[in-house]
Amino acid sequence: MACAFSPDGTLLVTADGDTIIRFYDTSKWKMVHEYRGLTLETFTTAFTPDGKHVLLGGADDRITELDRMGTQLQRLPKDTGVTALIAPIGNSGQAIIAYFDGEGRAPDHQSFWKMASGESSPFCLRVR
Repeated sequence: MACAFSPDGTLLVTADGDTIIRFYDTSKWKMVHEYRGLTLETFTTAFTPDGKHVLLGGADDRITELDRMGTQLQRLPKDTGVTALIAPIGNSGQAIIAYFDGEGRAPDHQSFWKMASGESSPFCLRVR
């Protein structure tokens, strides 16, 4: 399961493992939208810093971008592997994406990802 609050706290987006993305109005805790365009499970959700878009990542080969109404805006390519984390970087139009692959087909890795084009640049994150 993945979830993210909008920066203003008025919207909660959840991904429950059933490929349906749900949008909740936090003032009434009522579901207001659903998105059903995914075929594989979503593992991470993130709002863009301006709160206008939601990024979804998981096992499929793309990052999906939705607006606050649950309308698909675009599906952009990503690196090989399952998306475990999407972390937008301020208003730069970039995000850090962390990948894993439990089946051993691709090494765990991270990349800087450009939201407009889907281009990515790998980098190494070391924890000591």
